Amino acid sequence: MVEAVKKGHVVIYDEFSRSRPETNNIFLSLLEEKILPLYGYGKGAFVNSHPDFRIIFTSNPNEYTGTFQTQDALMDRFITISLDYCDKETEVTILHKKTGVAQEEACEIVKLVSNLRSYGKGFCPSLRSSLMLATIAQKANIPINSQNQNYQTLCFDVLSNPVKQIFPDLNIKEVREFILQEMKKKEVN
Repeated sequence: MVEAVKKGHVVIYDEFSRSRPETNNIFLSLLEEKILPLYGYGKGAFVNSHPDFRIIFTSNPNEYTGTFQTQDALMDRFITISLDYCDKETEVTILHKKTGVAQEEACEIVKLVSNLRSYGKGFCPSLRSSLMLATIAQKANIPINSQNQNYQTLCFDVLSNPVKQIFPDLNIKEVREFILQEMKKKEVN
């Protein structure tokens, strides 16, 4: 961080909302006063920020497990760009290109995940779930077909946690039935 601040580099701090707010306090003076305090080097030890120094923070929504509420003082220093999940065509293309599953199979996975996502809020289940389904099915030679027992089990294994986040009152048997029901359902718009 010191080198980046001194030389004007760009720092990408991925998933900063997973670190405790007190850890992120160092960024308050860096973003406001353009100085990086050097703790442990005595009173008044700091590095002036190069004019080209930039920092990009990425975070998950607050409702995600393992995230911390970012303090208001830090949020006031950010320019926030909220991203939504990608459209279905883009998600199909990503699955096809990243995992090698056929377009039709990618469509089947995206249909299921999109249907489940329509019940929740935000990204649950996420593109990560779609990629997981496609990757495992591809590597294990599991046909991506809602009638296939192995694919049903794979979907249950990957999607039961996101479904429990959407419907915390469902027991494990009800989660399985819900996923199976959604696999047979037509696409939700």
